[in-house]
Amino acid sequence: MYSVDYIINGELSSKTKRFSSLKVAYRYISSLLNTYSIQIQEEYDGINGHELVSDNDNRFFINLMSN
Repeated sequence: MYSVDYIINGELSSKTKRFSSLKVAYRYISSLLNTYSIQIQEEYDGINGHELVSDNDNRFFINLMSN
């Protein structure tokens, strides 16, 4: 299981989305990128998960959830 949290236009998502696979999580993020006309500029891997960054106001956080 994966979870996705995001900040779009400086607003933190009100609900964490959960996905059964990383492919489905990326598909969801892609739909948000298209809806808000955002492009990812940088990617980071950290101890808390994976972060996709457009700018200070637009970020996506992907975390692997333990069962």
